[in-house]
Amino acid sequence: GMARAVRAGGPVVLSTWGSLDDLAGMAAICAALEQVGGAGASGLLRRAFSMGNPEALQAVADDAGLPGAKVERHVVTARFPGASAIADAYATSLGLDDPARAGDLARALAPALAPFTHHGQVEFAMPGLILTGTGTGGT
Repeated sequence: GMARAVRAGGPVVLSTWGSLDDLAGMAAICAALEQVGGAGASGLLRRAFSMGNPEALQAVADDAGLPGAKVERHVVTARFPGASAIADAYATSLGLDDPARAGDLARALAPALAPFTHHGQVEFAMPGLILTGTGTGGT
């Protein structure tokens, strides 16, 4: 397992985003992606937030045999120059390269992200989890 792959006493660090339940800005982006591209368009993005439960992450550490592992919550702030910049980034990465679909996404994102938009800039909290533990080196 994971603990044996690390030198005995060596550090193990895992990081994951929080749950979409705690990420209102990202949840709004997922909803806009679904509106424009269907459930498949947001599926990949939603999976990035699938380990956002501290208890589930702690269970991974326990199952991996990481002694003394602990999970801590950290919050960073995501900042984007505007909803259209987010639309451009996600349209390209999710295969909505058609300019009309990218425009549809930008139009869907603008009202979805309005609560997070101030002076044209989109900003919202991005909680995440960091697990730290110690490798056993095969013991």
